[in-house]
Amino acid sequence: MNIKEYWDYEMAVGRGYDKVRNGWSKQDFETRSDDTIATYLNLKKRYKVAEIGCAMAYACKNVAPKVKEYVGIDFSQAMLDEAKVLNKDFANTKFVNNDGLTIPIEDDYFDIVFCELCFQHMSEDQCRSNIAEINRVVKPDGGVALQFPMPRTADGFAPPIEFLKEAFPREQIKQYIHYIYVSTPDIVDSEIKQLVDDPAHCILF
Repeated sequence: MNIKEYWDYEMAVGRGYDKVRNGWSKQDFETRSDDTIATYLNLKKRYKVAEIGCAMAYACKNVAPKVKEYVGIDFSQAMLDEAKVLNKDFANTKFVNNDGLTIPIEDDYFDIVFCELCFQHMSEDQCRSNIAEINRVVKPDGGVALQFPMPRTADGFAPPIEFLKEAFPREQIKQYIHYIYVSTPDIVDSEIKQLVDDPAHCILF
């Protein structure tokens, strides 16, 4: 079973919400407002923002009201169908089904691209392809906020610092930190805020 088949199966048997955020239900996705990477981005009304691997697009409700356009991208159509229902009140949203490797959007389109809790499920080839695509679709002066897994916790490929320096031009990299899951915000709030008050090509590691 490949990763797409796994997520489609979990959605089909009703475990999708719990698997995306451990212990959560659909009601949690509808009612909770826990912090995500997107919470700390310096969003502006003119921005077009993409979330890679959005799943049911939990972060959308914190992003869409603040920007011109939110685009959620995922390879699971079942998850995107749920995302559309959960975020039906936002007219400036679009959900795009992709192949898990490429982003079917034109070059230099987004002001900010972010991704959380997704790269840890990717192989090295998938990781390289997605990073290349993120570089392609984000504007030259845009911002990128990505959460990468630490090697000891990764199910898949955990990119080393050298890989990230290869993927992103050195002048785009502000700082590397270990990003701890947002259920412990007392540990990381100040570090995240310090990095992403100015979203210009921050990489959360």
